[in-house]
Amino acid sequence: MKETIRLRPFSKEIEGASGSHATITGSIIAEQFVVGAFGQVVQLRTDVIGSDSAGAFATVVHQEHELAGRIRLLVAREYEEEDLRGGQLSVDLPIDPDGFRRVLETAGVLVDPDRVNVVTPIARGFIVYFDAEGRVNGSGWVGGPAVP
Repeated sequence: MKETIRLRPFSKEIEGASGSHATITGSIIAEQFVVGAFGQVVQLRTDVIGSDSAGAFATVVHQEHELAGRIRLLVAREYEEEDLRGGQLSVDLPIDPDGFRRVLETAGVLVDPDRVNVVTPIARGFIVYFDAEGRVNGSGWVGGPAVP
């Protein structure tokens, strides 16, 4: 039996580093759950569109989409402390190869490329968490600025 993730329509603005922000939306359009981020729209593979006392919802399965600009959208199962099965929707931006250097320079540490063996790129992106009923119950930013 495939595990599905319940999602309800939402709009979430996430504050990132240095005052940057990103907005991600989810809506039900023509029997599909549609996600919007950074001016791009993705139609998720949707199993069921339904409605209950909390409103409209869609059930989807784990899936990953590659968007323009090397942006990756992932919908996956998320296990909560109460062991209720919620979900998460993450947007991963391209790795910033100079991000680590900028972080060090901002902290006043100069980096000499001739004397450094390894400089780790910084992953960037954000996650929106959903409870078992499909309602947004958290979000977070990872890494550098929210500019794809």
